Amino acid sequence: MLENVHPNTLALIAAFFVAVARVLYQRALGRLNPTVITGLVNAVSLIFALFLYWMSGGGGGGHGSFQG
Repeated sequence: MLENVHPNTLALIAAFFVAVARVLYQRALGRLNPTVITGLVNAVSLIFALFLYWMSGGGGGGHGSFQG
């Protein structure tokens, strides 16, 4: 999926998401407990990582295989 997108475009999208995440994180720290914010940020990161892993084919090979 991602091999069809130019690397510079991916970098621009990633930079945008990082900037938005930093703004939201800083604003949320003033209103909520830092532990809650950290948990939410980690949960969102996990969801995106699992989604990208799933979209890329999920590693293939079966149990215990390595495709380096």
